[in-house]
Amino acid sequence: MAMEKSGLAQKIEQFIQTRLDDKLEKLEKEYNKDKKAAKGDEQKLLALAESFKEKKEGLVEKYEIREWLNNAAKRAQQIQLVTHAQKYTHPDAKGTNFYSLNSKKSSQFMDTSWLVDPAIDTIGNAAALDVGAFLQLEHNGKTVFSLLKEGNSEVFSELSGCEDQAEAWVNDFKTVFYKDQRPSSHLSKQMYFPIDESNYHLIAPIFPSSLANELYQKINDSIFSKEAKEAKKARKEKKFSEHKSKVFPGLGELSFGGTKPQNISQLNSKRGGRAFLLNCAPPHWNTVLRPPLKINSIFYGPFGRRVRIDLLELRDFIAKNIHKPSTKLLRDIRAERIEKIIDQFLQFGAEIQSLTEHAGWSAKPDCNLPEAQKLWLDPLHVENDKNFKEKREKGEWREKLAKEFAAWLIKSLEHKDYTLSDTEFKEWKVALERRISLLKQDLENDAW
Repeated sequence: MAMEKSGLAQKIEQFIQTRLDDKLEKLEKEYNKDKKAAKGDEQKLLALAESFKEKKEGLVEKYEIREWLNNAAKRAQQIQLVTHAQKYTHPDAKGTNFYSLNSKKSSQFMDTSWLVDPAIDTIGNAAALDVGAFLQLEHNGKTVFSLLKEGNSEVFSELSGCEDQAEAWVNDFKTVFYKDQRPSSHLSKQMYFPIDESNYHLIAPIFPSSLANELYQKINDSIFSKEAKEAKKARKEKKFSEHKSKVFPGLGELSFGGTKPQNISQLNSKRGGRAFLLNCAPPHWNTVLRPPLKINSIFYGPFGRRVRIDLLELRDFIAKNIHKPSTKLLRDIRAERIEKIIDQFLQFGAEIQSLTEHAGWSAKPDCNLPEAQKLWLDPLHVENDKNFKEKREKGEWREKLAKEFAAWLIKSLEHKDYTLSDTEFKEWKVALERRISLLKQDLENDAW
């Protein structure tokens, strides 16, 4: 009486049978399609029936347990089971890949060692990836490849009925782990990391496929699982849900392999060539808007910093075109860039003027701004200071402010290849005065 096979042996038989069933189903669909096309042609139908019978018998023979295992054991040398793969860097990379499951967890970083039950990736010939899937069949926490690593051939003995055959299969399958090759970094990224004045480490980062797969599954489940969809719906409808709704701001996505993700690896194929990247950008710095105290001028303080890039670009533009004929196009571009800086100047002023809770800040001892800047930026101070109100309403501060703006702009645009003159000073002074006047007319409360 034959002994009942172990759970893992049954899993292997089911795996092979499923693959056979898939092949037979596909073959039968093609046969039925050809029969329909040959309807009425008895000779052709007989030929199709004979061909179908031969192909079916060939598949049944090919997927007989021992025959399939013989073939899979030979094809095992075409693949490798890894946790870190180079093909993610370049699909043609033929450098060293790694199977590394260090049991010692890092205390500072989340890495592959933190995975409790990592998915192992399969790389190599895409036509042999089914061997990788076979080696990862699992029952009660034991996988085929874990038995191989232990040198345990019991499950293969059950399937073959012959110890010698089982040992031969084990030896062939073990090639997926042990590749006798010198470490190489073919078509991979490399970094020279200095360790002292004359020595360095050559570092070649390798894509952590198992870790990337774990991250992908966690995020995918958090977004698309039934529970996640229910929580999302409840959140949208502002209803209670027993499930948590998770979001991943700034989530990035990488694509590997294009239309043939299986050419990279088996796990990559299962993910459709996708991998997620968590947002690791530093937090966005939200500047708290405060009155410009303890500075001598907004131009060499907060506003100057705000438009620093615009000033550098304008200075480079003038230097690049200084010896070219003064065409209307060049003059218009320069004028447009000046207007952009004026726009930001007026916007800056509006932001400071909106600080209603700090009304009267310009009268504080630590306010060192010129009078014109105080009168412009602190309009609400007129409610508590009659002298301030009279000076503001008189409006002479506008011309002074425009002069300060033009003088600052001239100085900020200084360059060794050109010199700006009074012509530019007057042009930019008038430009700001005109914009302030237009803005004053638009404000119903005559805040200017």
